[in-house]
Amino acid sequence: MKSSLMLTLSLSLNLLLASIGGYVLWQKGGLPYLVARVSSHFADDSEPNVGSYYSTKVGLFRQLPRESDAIYFVGDSITDYAELQELLRSQRVKNRGISGDTTAGVLARLDEIAAARPAKVFILIGINNLQFGVSAQKTIEEYGEIIDALLVAEPTTHVYLQSVLPIHREKYRQVMLAGGASLIPPSRSQVQTINDFLARRAQADGRLHYIDLFRQLVDASGDLKAVYTDDGLHLNGAGMVAWTSLLQPLVDGAAAAP
Repeated sequence: MKSSLMLTLSLSLNLLLASIGGYVLWQKGGLPYLVARVSSHFADDSEPNVGSYYSTKVGLFRQLPRESDAIYFVGDSITDYAELQELLRSQRVKNRGISGDTTAGVLARLDEIAAARPAKVFILIGINNLQFGVSAQKTIEEYGEIIDALLVAEPTTHVYLQSVLPIHREKYRQVMLAGGASLIPPSRSQVQTINDFLARRAQADGRLHYIDLFRQLVDASGDLKAVYTDDGLHLNGAGMVAWTSLLQPLVDGAAAAP
């Protein structure tokens, strides 16, 4: 009887603690907050994301069939979270986004993408670099290496450089920084520095296309529009629809970016 009572008390206590923990996590922003906290432990100025989620995704990508007429989307959680084949209505689309990824992480796994010799590659990467403390200059250097590697691997591949999106500062503060998260809010000037580089690179090579998402998805103050994000960083459903609507003509066939 005594052992049964102790077991019941123990289970009740564990359930209570789990409920409290779940409530606290929800108050701090739920899954996006948890992903940001965990991912931040795996990034610095020189090493790629080496978390178990990253390793699992890369291992999966290496097992999937390679299709030379495919359209690859490479990026971090913004890409990873999106149901791109449905949003873009194309079975040719391959999602190669990994939550928490950085330019260093993309470089470390770029061989899998380059080896497929895809028709098109859409890249959206860089915001994690900034919030993990990697400088804009370091981000630009690694982004340049990504571009060069793709162009060398397959001269006929068209590479679409999507501008880095800014954060919505107030929502970012309320959700992403809740509970003392070890993240650095990316500044507008840092984001603009990276985007200026991408625009210049695209002008210098006909196989590169710059997509100015920034101009389309920000408000008058230069923040990501509040209607497009719930946590200040990631796109919500409305944001994903707005984002992919800008890409749809390029996925469907047009080579030039707007």
